[in-house]
Order: sequence, then C-alpha cells, then structure tokens
Amino acid sequence: MVRQRRVEPAGLIKAVEIRYFRSFYQINFSPTRKMNVIFGENDTGKSNVMRALNLFFNGETSPSEEFDLNIDLSSRRRADIEGGSDVRTTVYVKVFFRTPKEHRTALGDEFYVKRTWSPSTGSVPRQECSTHIQNAGQKNSLTRFLNKTKFTYIPAVKDRNVYAKLLMEAYEAIASSKGFEAALQVFTEEIRNQTRALSERLDLSLGLRSALAPPTDLAELFSSLDFETLVGDGGSMSLLKQRGDGIQARHIPELISFIADRDEHAYHVWGIEEPENSLSMNSAVAAAKRLRGMVASEKKNFQLFITTHSPAFYALEGDDVAKFFLKKADSDVEVKDGTSRTTVELMEFMGDQFLLPAMSEALKAAERRNEELRAVCDALSEKIETNSRPLLFVEGPSDATVITALLRARRMDKRVEVVSLGGVNHAGRFSSMTPDLVAKLLAGRRGFVLLDSDRAGREALPKALSRDDVRRGWIASANGIYWRCLPPSPEAKAAFAAAGIKGEDASGVALEDCYPAAVKQAALDAGAFGLGPPRDAVRSGDLTRVGQALAHAEHRFYLHQPSEQCKTTFAEWLVNEKSAKCDILEQLMAELDLLLQS
Repeated sequence: MVRQRRVEPAGLIKAVEIRYFRSFYQINFSPTRKMNVIFGENDTGKSNVMRALNLFFNGETSPSEEFDLNIDLSSRRRADIEGGSDVRTTVYVKVFFRTPKEHRTALGDEFYVKRTWSPSTGSVPRQECSTHIQNAGQKNSLTRFLNKTKFTYIPAVKDRNVYAKLLMEAYEAIASSKGFEAALQVFTEEIRNQTRALSERLDLSLGLRSALAPPTDLAELFSSLDFETLVGDGGSMSLLKQRGDGIQARHIPELISFIADRDEHAYHVWGIEEPENSLSMNSAVAAAKRLRGMVASEKKNFQLFITTHSPAFYALEGDDVAKFFLKKADSDVEVKDGTSRTTVELMEFMGDQFLLPAMSEALKAAERRNEELRAVCDALSEKIETNSRPLLFVEGPSDATVITALLRARRMDKRVEVVSLGGVNHAGRFSSMTPDLVAKLLAGRRGFVLLDSDRAGREALPKALSRDDVRRGWIASANGIYWRCLPPSPEAKAAFAAAGIKGEDASGVALEDCYPAAVKQAALDAGAFGLGPPRDAVRSGDLTRVGQALAHAEHRFYLHQPSEQCKTTFAEWLVNEKSAKCDILEQLMAELDLLLQS
C-alpha cells in the first residue's frame, strides 16, 4: 500500500513585521497557514498589508508605483519627527521565513530578512538578515532562495492590465517547454513558406540570405490575448470586452493555478485584494472554495494572502486557513486572531458588515470602488498640500527636460520642482504680482524663474532689476521671487563679436546656446538639432561681416536661432546621450544649490 504524503498546512512565510508604513505605526502578525485571510472594517489598512509585502518582494507598493517616503511614511511617525523626537525617518518590512528543506543546511530551520527604506536609500532598500547567516556560502544561498521566491500582487480593482500581467506570466511559465517551442517552430516554418518569395528577392537584389526568424519574446503578444467564451446559441463572446466583471473575476483562480503549476519559481506567494469584488454571494463562496482547494492541494510552497469584506472568505475553516481581524486602536491598527473565532464572534467583529454582502452585493461593490477612488484622491491631495519643495519655473518643456536632468545628476531633483511655463509670456505675469498674490500662488514655497537672455526674456523681468545683474546671479524681486537670465557662452560672445553685434543684442541667447558648437554639431549629425532663421540683430547687421561670420563652422550655431521644431528632440538627445552638462548651466545649478541651502 502506498502511503499518502501529508501536506503540511504551514506556509513559507512564518511572520511579518511592518513599521511606519502608511496607516501602520507598528503591526505584527503570523500568517502560519498556507491560506491567510485578512479582514476588518473599512480604512483599517488591509490593503497596506499587501502593499507592504509587494514593496518587500517587488520594490513597489502597487503595480508600477515606486516607494515614495512622502506618501508611504505613516502620519504618526511623521508627527514624531516633526515633534522633535529623536527617531529615524524610516519604513521597514521584516519577513520571517520557514526554510524549505533544500536550503536548511545553509539557512537553518528559519530566518528573517529585513528591508529598510529611508531618505538616504531612496527606492532601493538596505537589507539585513538573521545573524546566523554570515559567510559567503550562506549569503549566496539566501540570494538564490529570494530569487526563486515570487510574490504576485492582484489589487482590488481588476482592470485589463491585471489580466494582461497574468497572461504574460502564463507565457513565461510555458515559454521554455518543448511542446511550446515545437509549436512555435511549426508556425515559423509556415510563415517562411508563405514569404519565401520575399526572401529570394532579398537574396537576388541585396546578396543577403534572409529568412524569417521566430520572435525571442512573445510576452507582449500574450498580454493582448483574450478568452473566447461560448454562449447558448453556439456563438462566442470576448471575456475581456463583452463579459461582465464577475465572469472575468472567476477566471483569476484558474490563471493562478496554471502559473503556479508551471512557473520556474520554486516558491509562490500570492496577494489578492477583495477577490469577492463583482461576484454574487454564491460566486464568492465558490471562489473561496476554489482558492482554498488550491492551497490544500499537493502544490509545493504555495502561500496565499487575501484581504476581504466577505464572509465567504473570513468564515472559512480548516487547518490550512488562518484569519486575522484588523481593528483601529488609538492612532494605530491592532491585529486580532480570527482563526479560532466562531461565526457568531466574527459577526460581532464585523457588525452590520457581516450581512451586507448577502443583502446588497452590487451596492457594496460600487461603494468599494468609490472608496478606492476617494483614497487615491486623498493621497494626491495630501501629497500636493504637504509638498514644500521650491518651484523653478522655466520657459518651455524642452528647458524643463534639460534642467530636470541636470538637477537629477546633482541629486537636487528631490529638493526643487521644475515647472514649464509654456512660454515666456507667462513669466512676465510674475513680475507684476504683489507679494500676497505670489504667496497664494506658491502656497508657501520659494519661487525661482530662469529665462532666456533674448528680448522677450529681458522684457519679462521686473523693471526694478538690473539686466546685467540677473545675468551674473540670482536676484530677488520685491515680491520675493528669484530671477536669473542665461548668460552668453564664450563661443556665443565670439560669434556676436565676429558679426559686429554689440550691446543688449550681443547677449540674446536661449538655453540651447549654452552648449558648445561641438555638442550641437554632434546633435545635428544625429538629426536631433536644426538651425532656424538668423537672429534679428544678425539680419540688420553689416552684410560683409555677418556673411563671413555665418560662414564660420562654429559661429553659425549662435548667429542662427535654434529651430523651434528641434527644441524637444535636442533636449531629449542631450539627456539620452548624457550630454546635458555644460559649464554655464552647471554654474547656475551650483548657485541655485547655495540659495536652496540658505
């Protein structure tokens, strides 16, 4: 008789500590089972558990949303810091793992990994681990384990992008299989047969032996696939375009099961927010049973975290299910054990919410969506209100591209925000504003304006400021805004002198004119720069001198205006080629740095 192997209900993750993250000041819980259900009233931070796990494993709080200390640091921790307490501005997530058998020799029966985010680390955390993991071999084993562990986060709002991501993961799970490779080869051979005439034509005309090759990555193609569902009259409907949200949501457990069965990662952890969304009570119960059946199966090292409002999930029972109730307590969140509670006690926990799913599923789904949108709006409003970074106004979007790159290179981009005015005419409005209007506009921030030295830029300056002074440094006007005009480069001065241009006209330069002629020539050769018409002062100058100057290989770059059509492409080329630095702009940024520190 063959003995059945008993599947241990314990999950890969044994315990989690979260500190100072969003709504949590400090929270500990022990997800000891393979299926862990997190429930509670609204606004208790259930989704923040998922975001913290996603931050730990994937380096982002939500899909395509990087960690931002301004948003993700808890308000209570921020109050500690602003109140003068000697505490660090940090967020950390600490995960205790139950070591899989194949890693126990190196890592022991269990270990922890702690990842900390702070102003100095940015979006890349500092990592610590259990003290018994010390030598190089142990650390290599830890790295291999983490690389083989995959956390997949499915947020509450399950739009087309969620299904596209799951389909791409399904592709990655099967891409290396022999059957898939063979099918792709048959497909490619058929395409080659259909395009043989084109290949022969290329061979005859160009002397090149060409044949269609299979694509190396079909992930993008898979992300665009759809499910065809059959209907009663024998026709079919698109799952993602024609079927309702509830039908779509019922496909998610099967996609998860498929990926977990075939994916190259040895250990899978899934985080699903509100799987009951858009489901009737009966469908939610069926989904809960299906997900529990997955974790109870023979799947190795598969662990599931779920946040929910529905009794279909938090009333589940079994050795492989752990439940946690989140409740607000003072200025923090308290975690209560819900695993051993009776249904009556769970009803007391949730109050009226226990019965709402059965009474009004559609109403609850709409309210949850509204809550999520409201939370997004509140987060954005809070970010705008609390953001105290000074504002640096520049004339146009191409200027903003270059200046932002320079600030980033100097690590100043978190200290000042660059804003394009969309034209020099808007800059002139600042010069006539009273101090109280400026204060209202900037909402308490400091304001800086950087202008070209052409006629329009000079006319936008406050009348009380010296034109020469603002070309030598940042000057504050009566309303508190600092002004600066771009000074001409030595090469621009030489070009103006060669053409006989003097006075104010000899200082009329745009941001593009700060760069050496060699940089402009390289951009011109790359198709990223172009020359516009000669400047007004050039057209009215002495024809002989102007003609000789325009014929000069370098002078022409400064006597012509930069092409308006090429401003954006030139700015992008400077950034991409890492050529945005130049002496004049570096000096301006150094001056700005000193002002920001004052």
